[in-house]
Amino acid sequence: MQSIGNLAQHLLLRHQNKYLRTDVLSASKELATGLSSDPAQHLEGNFSELASLQLNLRRLETYSLNAGETKLTLNAATAAISSLSDMTGDLANRIASLNDTIYATSAKSISHMALQNFQSAVNALNTNIAGKAVFAGARLDQNPLLSADQMLSDVAEYVAEHADPATFAQTVQDWFMSSGGGFETNGYRGSITSAQPIEVSAEARIDFNLRANDEALRGTLANLATIALLSQDSHSLSSKERQHVISQTLPNLVASQEKLTELEALLGGSIEYLDQAIASNESARAASEMAVTEALSVDQYEAATRLEAITTQLESLYLITAKLNRLSLMDYLS
Repeated sequence: MQSIGNLAQHLLLRHQNKYLRTDVLSASKELATGLSSDPAQHLEGNFSELASLQLNLRRLETYSLNAGETKLTLNAATAAISSLSDMTGDLANRIASLNDTIYATSAKSISHMALQNFQSAVNALNTNIAGKAVFAGARLDQNPLLSADQMLSDVAEYVAEHADPATFAQTVQDWFMSSGGGFETNGYRGSITSAQPIEVSAEARIDFNLRANDEALRGTLANLATIALLSQDSHSLSSKERQHVISQTLPNLVASQEKLTELEALLGGSIEYLDQAIASNESARAASEMAVTEALSVDQYEAATRLEAITTQLESLYLITAKLNRLSLMDYLS
């Protein structure tokens, strides 16, 4: 039977074993990472600098998330505007290549081309990223435009009520462009205010204020719709009158493409500005992370020496424990 003294010795040795094993793990971690495993002791309780650095890193992480989302939005907007520009330019070039001889036979195919382009344009402006509408301003939860088919149906009804062959094209323009007209009251479903500017760095904010009710985009839709309506049977235009509408709309298509090119350039400038902010954030993050590392760094030579000393102590403790266990067994047998 063990004495109280033997039990006390075993408890003491067990406690020392636990303490030394913890120290071995701590020293091994410091040797492997080069960082203190006990920041409080290493910094002597002065956490102000470290807390400031960590706060800055969290702020930079927020900027990084904002910048990533904003870049997705800008890229999607650029792709949509580029698509509209290409479609408008292709249609304008197709019309410009016609002459009076083939106008009559090509008017139908051109109107069908305009119809497809109008549908594609509406779909492009109804683009959403991660469930957020890109061109709807502050109203992110809903497509900014009525569907292409429904919008054309509304325009056709308005034209049938208000236009004659001579005013066909102008009446379509009125539906889209006039204040309080059909586009503003029914065609556009987004917000009339832009989304809030997004902070993407300590010094930079991105103010994306391009909405589907922008004048250049409305004008593009109006021009495409004017020719697209010629593919429907709701009008009573003769072949000559359809030809007149198409040729009348050509300069507007050219002007629309120029405005779309300007929008692309503005978006490109915003993306370049955003990329600069992202680069600045990455530099700031690297500097802060380095400062945190320096604040918590330990001398690895000292860590290796400490680990060796603790390991030696632990090995000695194992020898002592084994010897005491043998002695205890002999006392029991005797």
